[in-house]
Amino acid sequence: MAIFTSVTLEGWTYLMNSMGQSFTNLAFIFFIPLVFIGAFFLMNLTLAVIQSKFTAIHEARVKEKASGIIKKKVIEVDFVTYDHLDDE
Repeated sequence: MAIFTSVTLEGWTYLMNSMGQSFTNLAFIFFIPLVFIGAFFLMNLTLAVIQSKFTAIHEARVKEKASGIIKKKVIEVDFVTYDHLDDE
């Protein structure tokens, strides 16, 4: 949980100060690289991959819509009746 808190940049300074008071004042040696690598690099990389996948799906749907492949889907709903309960 401490790593997730640090990577999301929510309260990581409080966590770093607590670790520094509990263990050693050199806790910043762990937290500063974690924040730079985790928050700025890995989070942006993850968001870039998600954004590229959404863009690819959107472009595929636009092409399908332009070529007329997409047809309206008819949804059939099965209704459940409870008529047999009235016979009792």
